[in-house]
Amino acid sequence: MQNTTEHTVPVRKRWYKQLYFWVLMAIVAGIIVGWLAPDTGQAMQPIGTTFVEAMKMLIGPIVFLTIVGGIAGVADLKKVGATGLKALGYFQIGTICAMVLGLVPSTSSAWAME
Repeated sequence: MQNTTEHTVPVRKRWYKQLYFWVLMAIVAGIIVGWLAPDTGQAMQPIGTTFVEAMKMLIGPIVFLTIVGGIAGVADLKKVGATGLKALGYFQIGTICAMVLGLVPSTSSAWAME
């Protein structure tokens, strides 16, 4: 028998194929549209509201499935607690970031109108 161990180097996706790149591009595009064509931005408001409502609907099932998937994938019961805490931690951090990213622009625009 011949022992050949092949080490495969993971292929990295190009930066423009990453989701975070397109999310950042959408944020920049939204800022530019709101700055250069505010009427168009206001006309697109129902799309944004629908998207936010859809995300609100999906957060609960995503967290639930993350925790259930983590528990189902763990053979050692001692690791279940750590997985649940990790999922809860990620959820908390994500929620706080989303709140900050949503509240800072809205409060600064409210202060600018005074």
